[in-house]
Amino acid sequence: MQVFIKKHGLAALVWLALIITALVAMPNVSRLVRDKGQVTLPSSVQSEVAQTIDRKSVNNRGVRSLIVVFNKQHGQLTTKDNQRIAQSIRQIKKDANLDILSMTSASDNAATKKQLSAKDGTTQLAMISLSDSAKVHRQAQQLRQHLHISGLRTYVTGSALLNDDFSTTTQAGLKKTEIIAAVFIFIVLILVFRSLLVPIISLLTVAIAYLVSSSLVMNLAQQVDFPISNFTQIFMVVVLFGIGTDYNILLYNRFKEELANGLSTDEATKVARKHAGRTIGYSGISVFIGFAVLALAKFSFYQSAVGVAVGVIVLLAVLLTLNPFFMALLGQTMFWPSRNLATHGTNRIWRWLSRSAMAHTITTVILMLLAITPLLLFSQQKLNFNSADELPNTIESKAGYNLIQKHYPAGMSGPSTLYIEADKSLNNQRDLGTIDDLTNYLKAEPGVKQVSSVTQPGGSRISQLYLNHQLSQLVTGLTQANKGLTQVESGLTKANTQLTSATNSNQTAQLSQLTTGTTQLQSGAQQLSQGVAAYTAGVSKLTSGSSQLASGTSTLSQSVGQLTAGSQQLTSGLNQLQNQTSQIPVLATGTSQLAGSSAQLTNGLGQLNQAVSPFNSGLATLNSGAQQLSSQSATLVNGAQSVASGSTQVNAGVKQLQTKLTAMQAQTKQLQGGLTSANQAVARPASNGI
Repeated sequence: MQVFIKKHGLAALVWLALIITALVAMPNVSRLVRDKGQVTLPSSVQSEVAQTIDRKSVNNRGVRSLIVVFNKQHGQLTTKDNQRIAQSIRQIKKDANLDILSMTSASDNAATKKQLSAKDGTTQLAMISLSDSAKVHRQAQQLRQHLHISGLRTYVTGSALLNDDFSTTTQAGLKKTEIIAAVFIFIVLILVFRSLLVPIISLLTVAIAYLVSSSLVMNLAQQVDFPISNFTQIFMVVVLFGIGTDYNILLYNRFKEELANGLSTDEATKVARKHAGRTIGYSGISVFIGFAVLALAKFSFYQSAVGVAVGVIVLLAVLLTLNPFFMALLGQTMFWPSRNLATHGTNRIWRWLSRSAMAHTITTVILMLLAITPLLLFSQQKLNFNSADELPNTIESKAGYNLIQKHYPAGMSGPSTLYIEADKSLNNQRDLGTIDDLTNYLKAEPGVKQVSSVTQPGGSRISQLYLNHQLSQLVTGLTQANKGLTQVESGLTKANTQLTSATNSNQTAQLSQLTTGTTQLQSGAQQLSQGVAAYTAGVSKLTSGSSQLASGTSTLSQSVGQLTAGSQQLTSGLNQLQNQTSQIPVLATGTSQLAGSSAQLTNGLGQLNQAVSPFNSGLATLNSGAQQLSSQSATLVNGAQSVASGSTQVNAGVKQLQTKLTAMQAQTKQLQGGLTSANQAVARPASNGI
């Protein structure tokens, strides 16, 4: 016993201590896998570069997207249902604990309603972007508190939540895998050794190796970010229980053989460990190297299999140290209830198969190909990287995912996002046109249902942004402008014709008559001034003789008569000219000035007659009349000068107007030519760019 304790007891005590330590130090595996078990890619991979760009858009904050699904199982959503959905969304927005970055629902606007409302009217979606600072399952629970709507089915889903539920489901599946593996191995070992203790000892040693190595791997992941994934523990269970059972069978068989050869328990244990242990060691090191080199892989999923290498090292240590303890302790009793220590004889079936295969190698290969070919041709399995398919439909996130797949286009639950980054602003016509071309290119790709971009935010084109729509409106405007210019040209041509005709015929004669009358009027005014001066002198020399007074009066009367005739002639000409030039603004202005001056002149003449008529009443009022006559003579002279100036302006205005009309007519023809060219250019096929 002392020899036994000395050789094998220490190993048993060490493994017992390691088991207790592993159990105490074991972290929360489910939480650890959720936090650090997600599959990641190298930073140089395009998807990771895209995620980096996405984080830049929100000030490097982590963003998580969740989808709320509102579904009516029987019938379409009613107005009341929509109101209750909107109320629920408002409550979610007010919840500060959710740390919502943005939220889009069908009630926001017409574009979102088109995107987030199912065509059959039974389902609505709300897209929520949240900070990833909190646990996704906690955020989902908080959202569900606001989603109790009578008559509707509500679900919270999204890629992040699906991955979290996948981790939970994987952990639950791991427990089932462990149980199934243990039962299967137990049955196999019973059939092989016809013993009850051998399967128990084999499972116990492998389980100890799995427990210790699993605790070691999880602590390494927690402390130094050792690579793990949802499948790390499954890999370890499958590999460790698989090769562990195989190694145990090899070791136990050799131990049984040595006992059958008559060796003592200690000697049989030593020989079995020496010879079988060498084979086990070589095989185990090969497996260790195979899984260890996966650490060089860039894909975290492959790296997570390095934990199996750790498990293999622990397994070899357990099998080669703890197994000898049980073999030396139990000896032949280890194979109870079987007492036959003889090795198994040659199996007739395997013997016949091996001999036949060696004797007919070509036939054997052909038979194998014939057996495999139907499996290759009729296999319905397709490569699928969608982890959501691994989830049972009873999970809420999977149920919501299925509803989205049923009522919305493919990819709605997890769309692919294409990020474009540049060192300049892309908010210009050229770059937006390039983005729009890329959008149309992606739409044409097989399997793509819908593409939304900055130029097509709702998944469809906005016609107002495209040249063909803008050019059609431009053509309409140019056509209307061309019609208007044609009318303007017609009016200008008519006005020019009338003005030319008036200048060359009647209006020219009337203007000449006006000029002649104005000249006579000016001459008469000068004579009147001279007569007034003479009359004034005669009055002052009244005492010198009535002959001078009669002479002055005669001159005055002659001048007044001549002036009256000229005034009447001027008024007649002005009336005719004003009637014929009322359509021409420049002539109308000059004519108005002439009319005013003529009125001034007529007024002066009336006052002059009133001043001369009392002359016969007596010489007593002669001085007063002379003063009035002198004053009115000055007014008359001014009026005559105004008439002359107005006549000159009329002549200049007519010439200036005719020149401008000619120039406008030429410019109108040029503009019409430009519009015609524009219409021809627009009529050509135009690109559909922005």
